[in-house]
Amino acid sequence: MPEPVPPNHRRRFTAGVLLATALGLAVSHAMLRASLREVAASASQRLAAVSLSALAELSVRAGGKGEPLRKAVSAWQQRPCAS
Repeated sequence: MPEPVPPNHRRRFTAGVLLATALGLAVSHAMLRASLREVAASASQRLAAVSLSALAELSVRAGGKGEPLRKAVSAWQQRPCAS
């Protein structure tokens, strides 16, 4: 009966290291993408809040009602967007 061949530990170790590295990179990439999405959403929310505050200030300066307010809001809408 032939003697069984001992397992190649170097090959198993290399495969384990490669697998762990690939898994670590995949998890790191997923976490980075989630963080970037969160930062983009936060920036968008801040921009919306600042825009709303600017529009509220504009409406107060325009008198709060009537034709002057309509003209001011129309001019505000025509301005180039910051984003």
